[in-house]
Amino acid sequence: LSDIYIPTSRCIMEVASIDRDACTSIAWCPVTSGPSLSVDRTQCLPWYLLACIRQEVDGRSFTSTGQIEIFNTSPSGAPNASHRLQSLGSCTSKLNFTAMSWGQQTKVTPQSPLGLLAGGMEDGTVTFWNPYNIVQGTNALLGSYREQHKSKITAMQFNPSAAQHTWLASADDSDSLFVWDLSKPSSPVAQQPPGHASTAPSSYPKYITTLAWNNSVSHILAVSSMVGETKIYDLRNKKVALTLNCKDMQRAQSLAWHPTKARQLAVCYARGGEVEIWDLKQ
Repeated sequence: LSDIYIPTSRCIMEVASIDRDACTSIAWCPVTSGPSLSVDRTQCLPWYLLACIRQEVDGRSFTSTGQIEIFNTSPSGAPNASHRLQSLGSCTSKLNFTAMSWGQQTKVTPQSPLGLLAGGMEDGTVTFWNPYNIVQGTNALLGSYREQHKSKITAMQFNPSAAQHTWLASADDSDSLFVWDLSKPSSPVAQQPPGHASTAPSSYPKYITTLAWNNSVSHILAVSSMVGETKIYDLRNKKVALTLNCKDMQRAQSLAWHPTKARQLAVCYARGGEVEIWDLKQ
């Protein structure tokens, strides 16, 4: 860290915050073009939108529900003196969210100019939402699918190459992995990647904890597990191209491909925050 410039406290400040309890995941709107939205006389460009998922607990019945809420972070929706962001809308699910991802669509329509939101639920259900309808206050749920995953969703991410296809990868804590083709969001197609097989039940969990699509090569997907094993899937050639292992079998908690160098991958592990950077050319 000695070569990294860290600003002094005079150079940094809190711009705004979300006044919500139990916020478990956030995602920026990936749409980088398009007209501004008009909500309650406030103008907001798509790339200023921020989604948050959280758990809402009823104090009387002690039951909980899941909620997606979208906030305006643009200067036009400037926060008040308490730095609280403006909420543009929310929707509620009877199930709790355990994962979320916001992706673009290959074919943008006037009915869904803000892409798609995917929500992973505690029982393995995968849900798809129209964020534009959340902002407009109309029915936002596009579909709910329980047939693929049988247990809690642990990771999900949209493929960043929206110009080529609308793909979502999702994983659960029984080690199932699916890739969803959302070319038609009303009738998605989910398949397990070739070469992936769920692990046999054991006393130690080995399921996928994090996954990431390659930023440069759209058919390459990396997934990492509880035991520090990272697999690189080549979906075009229908195989596991490479397997990397952490020497201490530490749980992987984050994956990140280099934004421009297609063969460089960073893996962060839970114990001690150790990070490994792999050059797959080697």
